[in-house]
Amino acid sequence: LQRELDFRMAVTTAIVGTLELEPIFYIILSGITSGKGMGFNRAFLFLADESGRQLRIRLAVGPTSAHSAEEIWAALAKHDYGLDELLPRCRQLCDDAETMRLTAQLGDFNLALNGLDSVAAPSHILYLNQDSTLEAVLSRCILNQAPFCSNALTMSYPQIEEAEMSFRHFAIVPLAAGDRLIGAIVADNYFNRRPVGADELRSLQSIGNLAAMAIDRAQLHERTVAMAEVDGLTGVYNRRYYEKALVDSLALVKRSGHGVAVVIFDVDHFKRVNDNFGHLAGDQLLREIAQLLLKNVRQVDRVARYGGEEFVVLLDDADVD
Repeated sequence: LQRELDFRMAVTTAIVGTLELEPIFYIILSGITSGKGMGFNRAFLFLADESGRQLRIRLAVGPTSAHSAEEIWAALAKHDYGLDELLPRCRQLCDDAETMRLTAQLGDFNLALNGLDSVAAPSHILYLNQDSTLEAVLSRCILNQAPFCSNALTMSYPQIEEAEMSFRHFAIVPLAAGDRLIGAIVADNYFNRRPVGADELRSLQSIGNLAAMAIDRAQLHERTVAMAEVDGLTGVYNRRYYEKALVDSLALVKRSGHGVAVVIFDVDHFKRVNDNFGHLAGDQLLREIAQLLLKNVRQVDRVARYGGEEFVVLLDDADVD
């Protein structure tokens, strides 16, 4: 019991310490797979997209083979990492290709949330321990809005380029904020075949509740920041964002030696439009100009409304020509 309380406190402390989504994802999954945490072999986080129509893999933590599993466990045993030491290291894993390999194996997973009934496994299949697919079992758990674990059922996922991926001795916990689905966590003991008990499922559900609140809070923060950086009339970036982005671009120029270009212009005789046709027509003109700009720049370029009828385009890695 004390170990479980320590684990929850460590994860809670780490989660409330940041509003960034990526560290939160690593914190949650690393805690689930840590030996000082829940000790699952692997953990997978699936998130609903902004429209709430699709569920996709966002992050997976754990080994991709029995050999890499043994190497990881040997390293952890040698260093005897505590959970408080493991969690800060999550930030170092963001650029690690080996860490992202498990996530990549589910990279094409896409579950349509408006069609769950058509793909969900019937409940009797789950409890009769008949093998099923990841899509079918995950759909059933989301529809039931309840956690589920099995030590006899095998879930499979057919990868496009590699062999079929399997999940054994697993637990699934849907993540929700009120009536809104945020995602789901899947954790399993595929390599050591350790059974998942009712107590572990309950603990995973508790972590899932924390994760849902943390992710919902971080996503709200992201939306708020995005709104503060966008011009309400035209939908392009505002001057505040542009000035910050310009500083960042110039700093990158100094480090990399690459160029940056800035295009600044205004709309000629804009006052005549407002005077002759009204301010609503002037607003519509500004919106159309903003859309024209967005359609004629690269995806990496940033268009901003500098003020009034003035616009600016920031082009990274570009020279005067």
